Amino acid sequence: MKKVVLLFLLSLMITSITKGQTIGGSFMLGFPQGEFKENVDRLGYGF
Repeated sequence: MKKVVLLFLLSLMITSITKGQTIGGSFMLGFPQGEFKENVDRLGYGF
Protein backbone atom coordinates (compact mmCIF):
# COMPACT_ATOMS: atom_id res chain seq x y z
CA MET A 1 0.00 0.00 0.00
CA LYS A 2 2.86 2.39 0.81
CA LYS A 3 4.36 1.76 -2.62
CA VAL A 4 1.09 2.69 -4.32
CA VAL A 5 0.81 5.95 -2.39
CA LEU A 6 4.45 6.78 -3.06
CA LEU A 7 4.03 6.05 -6.77
CA PHE A 8 0.91 8.23 -6.90
CA LEU A 9 2.65 11.15 -5.18
CA LEU A 10 5.68 10.79 -7.42
CA SER A 11 3.51 10.84 -10.54
CA LEU A 12 1.75 13.99 -9.29
CA MET A 13 5.07 15.73 -8.72
CA ILE A 14 6.41 14.74 -12.13
CA THR A 15 3.21 15.89 -13.83
CA SER A 16 3.33 19.26 -12.06
CA ILE A 17 6.98 19.75 -13.01
CA THR A 18 6.56 18.82 -16.66
CA LYS A 19 3.27 20.62 -17.22
CA GLY A 20 4.07 23.66 -15.06
CA GLN A 21 0.99 23.16 -12.94
CA THR A 22 0.76 23.46 -9.20
CA ILE A 23 -1.65 22.13 -6.62
CA GLY A 24 -3.23 24.86 -4.51
CA GLY A 25 -6.06 25.66 -2.19
CA SER A 26 -7.64 28.48 -0.28
CA PHE A 27 -9.51 29.27 2.90
CA MET A 28 -12.10 32.05 3.16
CA LEU A 29 -13.82 33.81 6.06
CA GLY A 30 -17.06 35.77 5.84
CA PHE A 31 -17.95 38.44 8.41
CA PRO A 32 -21.64 39.36 8.75
CA GLN A 33 -22.30 43.10 8.37
CA GLY A 34 -25.14 45.55 8.80
CA GLU A 35 -28.63 44.29 9.68
CA PHE A 36 -27.61 40.72 8.89
CA LYS A 37 -25.01 40.92 11.69
CA GLU A 38 -27.79 41.64 14.21
CA ASN A 39 -29.44 38.27 13.46
CA VAL A 40 -26.33 36.10 13.01
CA ASP A 41 -23.56 35.59 15.55
CA ARG A 42 -21.33 33.23 13.57
CA LEU A 43 -18.59 33.65 11.00
CA GLY A 44 -18.88 32.07 7.58
CA TYR A 45 -16.03 29.95 6.28
CA GLY A 46 -15.13 27.88 3.25
CA PHE A 47 -12.35 25.90 1.64
